[in-house]
Amino acid sequence: HRVPSLAVAPGPHGATGIPLEARVSLAEGVLRATSLQDRLAPIVAIVGHGASTVNNPYDSALHCGACGGNTGEANARVTAMILNDPDVRDALAGRGLEVPADTWFVAGLHDTTTDEVTFFDETLLPAGLGPRLEQLRASFSSAGHGARAERARRFDLPAGTDVDTAV
Repeated sequence: HRVPSLAVAPGPHGATGIPLEARVSLAEGVLRATSLQDRLAPIVAIVGHGASTVNNPYDSALHCGACGGNTGEANARVTAMILNDPDVRDALAGRGLEVPADTWFVAGLHDTTTDEVTFFDETLLPAGLGPRLEQLRASFSSAGHGARAERARRFDLPAGTDVDTAV
């Protein structure tokens, strides 16, 4: 399913509300900590995690601990916004971190219950990157299928069980 784009009115500190110097420091930290500063693909996925549950009093325990028991959606979306910000990219270049003009950071959320990945703010994706995002989506879908198949063996499901639809 498609998730609507984040509708944020830019303020004095951009769409995130974070001052430029802090955004630049955050972006630099992300790029250096992930060792991505010189190996950026046309699309880089920033994926948080969370879990879908129904009527579970412990649902927050299944979400991201670093996000205070919430999903990582907000962090992924804000991180992608910061890394796509032209002002941040210009300042990063001054610090020796050149983000290629054709690189786009896309935010997503990995549902650890279903192993499905949802991407956000796809309407912001630059023209021409749609096919690459579809390739990425297919790769995540294949990986999710593999994870479900591996987990199914632990539950002694009958051979031939469709792990993508079994409940």
